Parts: sequence; C-alpha cells; structure tokens
Amino acid sequence: MTEIKKLILYVEDGESALPISVRDQAVQISPHQIAEHIDAAETALLWVFDFYYEEDQGVTGVFDENGLSELSKLREGISGPRPFTVVLSGHLERMLKERGVAPIPRRHTQATALGVDWLAEKNDAEEEAVIERIAASLIETSEKLKSRSSLSDLLRIPEKSWAAIAERHIRTARPPSLQKDNSNSGDALQSDAIRSICRDAVTWALHVLFPYPGVLISDAQAAALLEVKLVGFRRWVSDTGKELVDECEYKGILSGHLGRRWWRAGIEDLLWQINDDASFDKGRIAKGLSSDDFTNVSSPVVCHNEELVETEEIVSAEDCVRLAGFDFPSHVDPVWVKQELVLNNRRLTDLVVYDDLYRLEASDEIDRA
Repeated sequence: MTEIKKLILYVEDGESALPISVRDQAVQISPHQIAEHIDAAETALLWVFDFYYEEDQGVTGVFDENGLSELSKLREGISGPRPFTVVLSGHLERMLKERGVAPIPRRHTQATALGVDWLAEKNDAEEEAVIERIAASLIETSEKLKSRSSLSDLLRIPEKSWAAIAERHIRTARPPSLQKDNSNSGDALQSDAIRSICRDAVTWALHVLFPYPGVLISDAQAAALLEVKLVGFRRWVSDTGKELVDECEYKGILSGHLGRRWWRAGIEDLLWQINDDASFDKGRIAKGLSSDDFTNVSSPVVCHNEELVETEEIVSAEDCVRLAGFDFPSHVDPVWVKQELVLNNRRLTDLVVYDDLYRLEASDEIDRA
C-alpha cells in the first residue's frame, strides 16, 4: 500500500493561513509548483486551496487563475480520485458573490455549489477549529479503515439499549459505505480507496449528520424533547443530570462541530423512561431543576429562522408551521418556523408542508379579521 506521507497539500502563494496545529502535517506549495508535487497530491488526505492569489487581493472581478482553477488542473494531473477539498479565502463573501452562489447560511451547501467539500474564511478562530476537526477526522477515519472498523465505531455509538435505534437512524440518513471493492488489492486497502472513503465519510458528517436534526440533535432540540428550557437544560446536564445523559452525548468524528450534539435515540430513550417506565426514578430528572426550568408550553419545538436555520428559541408547535427546504436531504424532517414569519412571505409559504397549509390559512384569516 502507498504510504500517506503528509496529511495536507496546501496551495497558497502567501503566508500560511492553516491552523498552527496542522501546519507540520502540510506540504505548502505555490500555484506554479503543482506539477512538481503530483506525488504529494496523490497521497494527501486533504487538499486546501487559497482562492485569491496575492496579485488579486483587493481587486474585483472573476480571474482565470484562482483556487478553483488550480484545483481543476490538479485533478487532471492525478490518476485517482481527489481527497477531501477545502477552499480558503480572506474574502469569502466576495468570492461567493462572484461565483454566483447564494449567501445562504449553510456552508456545506455553498461548498457543494462550488464543487468542493468545505469553505473557510481565513484568520478566523472558529473556521480554523473546523479545519482542525476535519484533519483529525480524516486521520481517524483512515486509521479505522486499516482495522476494518464499522461506521458505528467511527461515530462511537455507545453500547446502550438504544444503540440499535441509533443505527437505524443512521441508515435512514444514507451514510457512505466504509468498504470498497478491493478484489485487486489483496488484504490491504489501496491509497485511492482510503482517500475516497475518508472523503465520503467526513463529507457526509459535515453535510448531513450535523446540519440537520435527525441522527443527532442540538442542546435546544434535546431540551424541547424533555420539555425543559434551554438554560435549565444546559445547567442540568453539566451538574445533577450529567451522569444520566453523559452517554447520550455524541463523541465521534467531528464532535464539537456546530456545538454539542446528542444522540437522538439516547434522549428519546430517556424520555420514554420518564413517561412509561414505572421502574425509572423520575426524581433523577427533577433533581437540579426548578419549576421555572420547564417550558410550560404545549408541544414544545425548536424554532427556525427565515433561512430555515435552527435558533435556540423553544416555542409551542401551535404557533408554528413545518417547512421543508429545497436543499434538505430527503430523510430530513421538516423544520418549525413561526407562522408570523411565514405569512406574507411567498418564498417561505411555498415550502410549507401540505398538512400545515390549513393552519397557515386559518391564521391569516384571523389576522385579517
């Protein structure tokens, strides 16, 4: 098997904008050196391209030579599939505008529109943290492949009674296979297969697993399920409820991306115990929570904004309607948006699920009255 020599091939004609923690794992080259480093490109697990080059800084217009054009040249020069690819820019908003990409606040959708796996703003601590997680997850995935680990191992599903339900949730989200056809490679996965599988797994996690509630849920989603206010939930899970929910917290690849995440199956199992298991000590939930910590609203749900991005506001489902975004994966449930935001907004009303249209119409009639 071809040994992977460096994790990252970084194409940049200026100073490095990579996180300091991964710079020693990178080969940095300028755009005109690409042809000389095909070997490094064919063994790296991660390609990173600066979009604008030094002579273009501060100048408007689309240039023939940029990170995407250099990516195209590099893809033509290698024999196998490209690995996970990130485009960096110190002028991300400008770049997206020039490329005709809508300024929607979902980075993975923007990256897909440009034919790469992720976009990141230069010199931003939060953006650097994402690149660090991506690099660490690619390394972990490649190591898991060598030991023939499963996706469940990569995601670190706890060995709990609800693990089988979590695995069903994962299958619904159409995950990539961690196995490739190795009929011509003996017992070892070849470098091309490793790169392809690592890219598929990390891209799926970034594009599907984290942005949409389903397999994993946010603090706000978990709080709404338990009918607890968000501030009370966060205090409870860090104090008296920590032992009860610790194994429900997601700790697999890319953990920490978009904030803390919980296994939906684990939180729902806890909810079932609270409501239906007579042997469960319900006092364990109440301990550390006051009456003011509970939502006291009927059917609490997490509200999403006009861009269908989750907020931290928990409201009654009666005040909302469900919307399904055009760019949502098919398995993702519609999200809840306040009726007042949807009314008189044709873009949003077109996204309301059929079963909720009557509620929107009734609300509109009440307002007109």
